[in-house]
Amino acid sequence: MRAARALLLAGLLLAMAAPSAVAQERFSVEAQSPEGAQPVLVNLTVPVKVTAPCSLLPNGTAQEGDVHVEGAPAWLVVDANDTAFRVGPCGADPQVASVNLTLRLTDRAPALAAAQVGLVATLRGQSASTSITLVAQPFVLVDASADRSVAEGPPQSILAFPLRVSNLGNALTRVTIEVGAAPEGWVVLAPPPLTLQSAQAGGLVTQGTVNVVVQTPHRFGFVRGDAVIPVWINATSAAGGASNETTFTLTARVRGFDAPSPGGALALAPLLVAAVLLARRAR
Repeated sequence: MRAARALLLAGLLLAMAAPSAVAQERFSVEAQSPEGAQPVLVNLTVPVKVTAPCSLLPNGTAQEGDVHVEGAPAWLVVDANDTAFRVGPCGADPQVASVNLTLRLTDRAPALAAAQVGLVATLRGQSASTSITLVAQPFVLVDASADRSVAEGPPQSILAFPLRVSNLGNALTRVTIEVGAAPEGWVVLAPPPLTLQSAQAGGLVTQGTVNVVVQTPHRFGFVRGDAVIPVWINATSAAGGASNETTFTLTARVRGFDAPSPGGALALAPLLVAAVLLARRAR
């Protein structure tokens, strides 16, 4: 009776141990997500571990498998030269292989948007899968151009320089325009800031037009002169940690005769009368 109980207990222990042994020898793949947000247009290495039981290898011979990506966003590029692995010949069981996947996030990746990427390992008709999470760092890139860089007008006139600004970065971006000091007699006004969305995140307002306004000087008589105005376009990501600056110059020209204003003419009248009287007395 005791012997029968001992045999039954031994059978139960073997039955409980069998699933564990099978689990340890199953074909599997593991990978760890990169920490934090990753820069775009930079090669990224993701270590992948593949575990294969010797039962998958005919007579314990060496075999080759492959790791590929499934469900990847369009902005993810995988180097196909770094996806193969080799296991065997069998000594230790199971066999473990390491694969260093080379990935690259393109500039079409939206800032800070997490994407789940599936990794699938295949070996002799068997497959195993896992997933990693990729997040793109924000980057700022603004394209700025002036419809005209040179404008001319008479004295006391208003000149406008339209600036077209486009957000090519992957994050919501705030753009401010600064202007340099104007020469004496000139007035230069910078436009207010504008906020541009990113096309990568599905934004529609990705570009805008603003005006740098210049008032030419007021001087009596013929006026001729140029004002070279430096302009700085500063762009900053709303997500923080990224900025971009573009610099160019505008040239405003004044050409023409500047007649005195009515107020100025009235002020000159008494002086003209006095001059005439003095001239008559001198005769």
